[in-house]
Amino acid sequence: MACLCTFVAAALAAGHLQEGGDAVRGVVIGLPHAPAAGAPPRMDVYVAAGRGSAFEFGELTPNAVSVSFHHAVVVSVDRVPDGSTLSLLPFPEDGAPVTGFRVDAVLAWRLGSGYLCTVTFSGDTNLEEAGIAYQSTDATWVQVLDTRTTFAQGHGPAFIVLSGDSLEMALRVFAGHATVRTVQLAFTGPTSGADRIVEAVSGLVTSGRATVSAFAGGRKIGWGCFSHPFLLPAWSPFGRLRFVQAFSLAALDLGSSDTLVESAEFHPLSVTVIHGRGVFLAEASDSTMHTGSASRLDVSEHAAAAAARGVLHDEV
Repeated sequence: MACLCTFVAAALAAGHLQEGGDAVRGVVIGLPHAPAAGAPPRMDVYVAAGRGSAFEFGELTPNAVSVSFHHAVVVSVDRVPDGSTLSLLPFPEDGAPVTGFRVDAVLAWRLGSGYLCTVTFSGDTNLEEAGIAYQSTDATWVQVLDTRTTFAQGHGPAFIVLSGDSLEMALRVFAGHATVRTVQLAFTGPTSGADRIVEAVSGLVTSGRATVSAFAGGRKIGWGCFSHPFLLPAWSPFGRLRFVQAFSLAALDLGSSDTLVESAEFHPLSVTVIHGRGVFLAEASDSTMHTGSASRLDVSEHAAAAAARGVLHDEV
C-alpha cells in the first residue's frame, strides 16, 4: 500500500478574521481539466479541512468524503487513495446513472488532504454547466473525525484559495457553478496609501480571456468583470494580492460584511478561505497523485464485480 502524502499543519494566526469561531470545517472542490480534442470531460477533486472560516491547508485531515455532481454522469473515478473504500452514488443497478462517489479511509486519519482523485464524465457532459452538487446534504459532504460538513446553508458555498509565496498571492474562487458575479475581501488594515498592508495587482486576464478589474477602498479589495458577460470565471486565477509584510491569515477580516462572494444570480454565498501554501492546488502530477493498483476504477466494471459479490463498495 503506497504511502499517502501528508502535510505539516501550520499554526493558524489568532485575531478577528474568523466567523464561526473554531468550528471544524471541510472543503471539497472540483478543478476541471482544460478541454482537449478527443479527450473526455475530466475533473480533479481536492479536499481540505480546518477550523473556522479561514484556515491553513493541512491544518486538519478528512477521513471520509462524499461528492455528488449536477448535470454530469460519472464514467470512472481514477487514482482513489490506496487502502480506501469507494462507494458509487447511487449504486448503479437497473441502469441508474452514477452521479457521484464516496471515499472512506480504512484508517480514519489517513485519507490525506489535497488531491483526492480524478473523475471522468460521459462525453456529453458540459463542464461549464456541470459541477459539485453542494446543495445535496446527503451526497456531498466532508467528514473530519466525528464532524461532518455539508454545504447547503443559504445559497451555497464559495471557497477562495490563496496560493503563492508570502508576499504575493494568487486567488481562485470555487462555487457550485462556473462563474460568480463578484469577489470581495476585507482586511484588518488599509488597502491603499502609504499605510497599506496589501494592494491588488489589477488588469489580470484569465484563461477564459476575461479581463478582471480590481477596486480598492478603505480596508477592502474587490474584483469584477466590467464587460460582457460581467461574470468572474471560477477555477482559474482571477486576481493577485501583494502584501507589504509576509502574509498571515490575521490580515483578513472575514467577520466583516465587506467580505463576500456573489453568485451569478446576485446571491451572497457562504465564504471560506483556504491558504493553500502553494501545494493545495498544485498540478496533479504523478508526484502528487496516489499510486498503486487503484490507478483506474471504471464504473461499469466496478459495479458489475461488486454486484456479483453482493456488496455496495470495494476496497481500493
